[in-house]
Amino acid sequence: MRDKLKMSLLLDFYGGLLTEKQRDISELYYNGDYSLSEIADDLRISRQGVRDSLVRAEAILTELEEKIGFAGKYSEIANNNKLIKNTVLNALEMQNADDIKASLRKILAIIDDESNV
Repeated sequence: MRDKLKMSLLLDFYGGLLTEKQRDISELYYNGDYSLSEIADDLRISRQGVRDSLVRAEAILTELEEKIGFAGKYSEIANNNKLIKNTVLNALEMQNADDIKASLRKILAIIDDESNV
């Protein structure tokens, strides 16, 4: 399941660089949760043709991510934003100034790490 989520994310970032057929098949498989047989029936091609197209699309998407890395950077930024939000929410509940300062330092460290990305 994790691989499907990863491929769906890569498809969102790089799907426009696939052929129309590869993109359509990948969209149905990863985002529409269609089986290979269902896609084959809908597109009137063989199940093996669907599988071959998916394998090629996966290879292209994976290679693009290895070279460009947009999806990974996006995920890292999204995770850091969640961490910052949770730290701020926790700090709002704190009464002790030292605890609040520690939370602010944590936020600054996250921002500094993100700036080096």
